[in-house]
Amino acid sequence: MNDKTVVFDDKTVSIRLMDDDYIVNDCPQQPERVETLKKRNGVWCACMGVFPKRTPSVKEVALGAKSRHGNCAIVAWDGDWVIGILTFFPTEDLIERKADGWEQMVPHKDTGTLAVATCVLCSLDGHQYRRKGIGLAMAELAIEWAASHNFERIAAFDVPSGITNLSWGHPCRPPKPFWEKLGFKVVGKQESKRRWDEVKSGFQQEMAEVGTRKEDEWKLSVFPEYFQDVESSDFPFAEIDAHYSLIKELN
Repeated sequence: MNDKTVVFDDKTVSIRLMDDDYIVNDCPQQPERVETLKKRNGVWCACMGVFPKRTPSVKEVALGAKSRHGNCAIVAWDGDWVIGILTFFPTEDLIERKADGWEQMVPHKDTGTLAVATCVLCSLDGHQYRRKGIGLAMAELAIEWAASHNFERIAAFDVPSGITNLSWGHPCRPPKPFWEKLGFKVVGKQESKRRWDEVKSGFQQEMAEVGTRKEDEWKLSVFPEYFQDVESSDFPFAEIDAHYSLIKELN
């Protein structure tokens, strides 16, 4: 199992297993905290599919998983700057912590299934690292790790449909087409029961409150585009808003 490299423009991104150079931690991505992020060698989203706002801390969870299972993360580096992370845990770990989508994992609760908890890229600097193949390379390395550690399958739960741009730009787990490209098959679909008029109204209220929450200014550009994507789509909102479970069997 070898490290991977993605080259684009003037950048060379190195993708490798988590090591002592950087232990996964929760680093909020708010622009005003960029200097703090730089001191921590990177940017990270606060969810990681575990309990970021409870004990134990994300870092403790990562260190514990690394000790028990050998590792739990793939890290993408641009020089000494962490720009992407994919985390993975046996399903029983995530079910125990009631991670996002844990209910969908219950039918697959066994020692043979490794689940992707998060797969995120740096959202600073205009998403310059997105759609360059970095996420795919991280996922490929995770698949190789799972196979080399005798897991029977690798899974991604609670992933969005991928019908709108928002599904690609901001989730902590990339959407269904991303995983299908890697050979994952759909094993479950969670139908949306939300109504579009209610969701849109809630988004509009959030946008109106952005002025008091500077860290949410990205919503001013993202939500209107999402409104347009939904309202111009031939798919019903229930289909756009559906979430999926996908599994790749490992030989």
